[in-house]
Amino acid sequence: MRDVCITIDSSYIQHAVVMLESLFEQSDTVYSIHIIINNSPKKFWTLKQFISYRGSISYFYQIDTDKLSYALISKHISLATYYRLLLAEILPDTLEKILFLDCDLLVLKDVDYLFNIDISEFDIAAIEEEISIDDKLRIGLNAHDIYINAGVMMVNLFNWRQSNLTNSFLIYLKNNHSNLLYWDQDIINGVIRKIKTIDKSWNVTELNYYKYFSRSVENINIIHFSGKCKPWNCDKHPLKFYYYFYLSKPLSFLKRFIYLRNGFRNILDLLKKRFYNKVLKEILNVLLIVFLGKKYYRNLFFYNRN
Repeated sequence: MRDVCITIDSSYIQHAVVMLESLFEQSDTVYSIHIIINNSPKKFWTLKQFISYRGSISYFYQIDTDKLSYALISKHISLATYYRLLLAEILPDTLEKILFLDCDLLVLKDVDYLFNIDISEFDIAAIEEEISIDDKLRIGLNAHDIYINAGVMMVNLFNWRQSNLTNSFLIYLKNNHSNLLYWDQDIINGVIRKIKTIDKSWNVTELNYYKYFSRSVENINIIHFSGKCKPWNCDKHPLKFYYYFYLSKPLSFLKRFIYLRNGFRNILDLLKKRFYNKVLKEILNVLLIVFLGKKYYRNLFFYNRN
């Protein structure tokens, strides 16, 4: 069993499904997916069903966002990105290491390599991100210190707890929140010093795609859509084909489950309101979905009814 962690809000359910589909496609490994959220788990029903369908296990952890009151957010960055700062506090003590993955990425190769990295003497393993010396100095690093991209990390949870890094992250956030440019990633880099670097192919941003990989995915292990331009909101994104390729795979399964759930809920609502003349029609819709499939799907996708 391999442990993977993601942090999301309800607006990123579709992208989380796509990322996990790409992860599951690369091997027959059974994963424990640990999902940190700030809403009721009921809002993530679709995600839970999908993970179960793909033969893995999901665990949901509802976060107390009061600890992140100093966190700055934007149209591009939600509060969910800061949840990774609390991994050691939220996840069970029985977990000593975990693979953290952003939801705006695609896994193209088996991640078993990452789990086999020896991080016993390190706090994290991640790729080195190229930033300016001024940016390093801004967060308290020296010019030659390593700055990592936090979108793909093997996290040594045991070391995080031993060093009480969660508390260090929160203190750094409180003291430096107005000086952060790359949000929680700046915080992680401003605090952690025991870093093992891995090959850039395990976290390829759009910039590195052009710079190091000659516009080819052949040697890329993980694609990371880290900029403001994402495949789902930017027509000219060079790697959008891969996103929609992995989106297409779970589409019919998810639609059927969502529509069945909503159909049964509609029937119950109609019965409560005594709209008996409409119940038969709704039952017919459910039966058509069960027996005839996507031909009768309604024009709806990733709908979560409160």
